[in-house]
Amino acid sequence: MSQDYYQVREEIEDVSSFISSNDYDFPFLKEESPDFLIIHDSKLVGIEHQRLFQPPDSDGVLIQNQESLKDQIYLKAKEFYDRLDGPNMLAFVDIKDVYGKSIDKEQYKLSSKDVDEIAEQVAHIVYQKNDLSKKKIVLNGTSLKNIDDRVDGISIYNNELYQRSYFDRAKGGLIPTIENSYLQKQISKKESKIEAYYEKCEEVWLLLVVNALTFERAFDLSDSNDFLMENYESSFDSIFIFTADTRSTYKLK
Repeated sequence: MSQDYYQVREEIEDVSSFISSNDYDFPFLKEESPDFLIIHDSKLVGIEHQRLFQPPDSDGVLIQNQESLKDQIYLKAKEFYDRLDGPNMLAFVDIKDVYGKSIDKEQYKLSSKDVDEIAEQVAHIVYQKNDLSKKKIVLNGTSLKNIDDRVDGISIYNNELYQRSYFDRAKGGLIPTIENSYLQKQISKKESKIEAYYEKCEEVWLLLVVNALTFERAFDLSDSNDFLMENYESSFDSIFIFTADTRSTYKLK
């Protein structure tokens, strides 16, 4: 199915969770401009949905781009490994992080043309180095000298109960706090269509959604909740941050 289908399904799940966790009135209607309509306090309210992603670092590197490419590498590595007909196992692959790092990003950042090559290298070395007599094999340093140097390490786990093989990320990264200036920028980007929204409804809300289960959409919201103290400039009647993983709501306006 298309990416648009999954995005719409995610939007519906987010708004449904937001409404139910805050005891707002069902039902809601999926729309366009704004994204949803609900009845609240006898008013027709529009809800504009916006996913929040970690912003680019100082060199313009987008973490969602890098993390998406890593995910593609893991999926492709599994495809290559399955073609080799290797035993079922779990491989955690540590690919070098460039986001927010003081390294040569032109040398180390991933691009789409890297995906197949790195994935095939990872699949072959896992196939070659795995030893079913061991529960865990760690590959790093010289044991990885013949593959792309953006692969920092691979940990292979064997268990006879595994029904299939998996390739996944070895670790996440530093979760940033959410900056007031970043929030204001995201709010301002949604202002351009607000007059058209009011042609359909009496109030318009902006729902900003984060999700700690997806690294590039994770933010640390516990930093004394400084982001709640800002007086954000906006024509939206209400603005909320909603955490899709914990179903918590923070009202900004």
